[in-house]
Amino acid sequence: MYRQTNDQMTLPLPYAGWSENALRISHRSARVRIPFEIAMRDRALAICLRCLTEARQKRGKL
Repeated sequence: MYRQTNDQMTLPLPYAGWSENALRISHRSARVRIPFEIAMRDRALAICLRCLTEARQKRGKL
């Protein structure tokens, strides 16, 4: 069951300028069963997808 919480503090991320396309690629590769738009509204999932995107960029996979 999906539940959105708004009481979490945001975590500092090293870089927040990823393209939407790069985030969508990470979303697909993670096989998250929640649609991309909803996943990006959830703070925890957005953090995970941004970290995955950053890791993929460092490895040259994007």
